[in-house]
Amino acid sequence: MQRYECLRCGTAFSEKQPLDGLRVDFEKACQVVNLLCEGMGIRAAARITNLHRDTVLSILETSGAKFAAFLDSKVRNVKAENVQVDEICTFVGCKKKTTLKDETQRGDFFTYLSVDRASKLIINWRTSKRDGENTLVFMQDLKTRMAGRFGLIIGLVLTLSQGKRKRP
Repeated sequence: MQRYECLRCGTAFSEKQPLDGLRVDFEKACQVVNLLCEGMGIRAAARITNLHRDTVLSILETSGAKFAAFLDSKVRNVKAENVQVDEICTFVGCKKKTTLKDETQRGDFFTYLSVDRASKLIINWRTSKRDGENTLVFMQDLKTRMAGRFGLIIGLVLTLSQGKRKRP
């Protein structure tokens, strides 16, 4: 990528950077995204591409923001007969039982996900704490993206307790 230096102030810049200021070759960034999508870890992708771990994380952050903006702008008026809604649980920093009451950026987080059952298109997603307000925001966003009526299939997590299936 060609870089230039301003003769007046001395700042460096380039004409075109598709990844918002990252100085990584575009093909190398595409390789990193491809490796991460295939399930490779951050450190392994850094070793394979000869990039620093923080550079791989910057590529992930930048491309993720661009993919989210693309999804938000293009996935509208979806015509789907059945939409499957599910959630994925994870934790950031520590689990819920060890977080303080005023900590909002740590603890249990959920990724809500809606998928067209036939085409496997991800219609919308939301990562947040699990409460009624965030669930309502997610469902209202889903409603605005759909073209008409649709069937809603809610994923249930079934646990095995003493040989019987129960809802949590």
